[in-house]
Amino acid sequence: IGDPAVRHKGTIGGSLANNDPAADYPAAVLGLGATIHTDKRAIAADDFFKGLYETALAAGEVITAVSFPVPEKAGWQKFKQPASRFCLVGVFVSKGSQGVRVAVTGAGPGVFRAKALEAKLAASWTGASCDGVKIDGTNLNSDLHGSAEYRAHLIGVALDCERGREFASDLLHHLATHGLLPAHDRLGRRAQIPDCAGPGERLEDVVGHVDLPPLEALTRRALIVVVVVVP
Repeated sequence: IGDPAVRHKGTIGGSLANNDPAADYPAAVLGLGATIHTDKRAIAADDFFKGLYETALAAGEVITAVSFPVPEKAGWQKFKQPASRFCLVGVFVSKGSQGVRVAVTGAGPGVFRAKALEAKLAASWTGASCDGVKIDGTNLNSDLHGSAEYRAHLIGVALDCERGREFASDLLHHLATHGLLPAHDRLGRRAQIPDCAGPGERLEDVVGHVDLPPLEALTRRALIVVVVVVP
């Protein structure tokens, strides 16, 4: 939360109570369908966030805990505003007991769920399922960092990046399981997938199709996997 000085004092409860429209934690809470517990009651994430710096908290009500369901799959992709490092657009996607959830932060006056993307991913959990979905930019933010149309576009790009990271991670695991690629580097660290480099760049375009091919298909053709290890 914020810069290092703030991180040493900040809490997840404080971030949620503040509900900054470009904060990270609200996207995780809404994207996972978490429950916010206060000194008076329990509030579902869908009922907690009310808009720009507004929440369901009453005067004097204090957040005491946050509980999260464990998802089958989940991922987070953030495009940072270079100076503040707050979200220009951030997308948190999950699949679990509450179905598919896609939460967006930074793009609008508050965190929100992208229902059109959720419906597409619920029907088909593949990287191509959301191709062609247009995000309405009518109520999105527009400022010197990016227009509403640009932010709407970034929502789809962020989702593409996260789905590409999932595919690449599955591919590395597949290769390592069959002895075609070490699961760890020489220092014993797990092989990591780098973040999406920027708008318009998709890991699927580099690694291949989202549907993981069988081992036999992988061994019949040339395959290059780049693993970046940052000390």
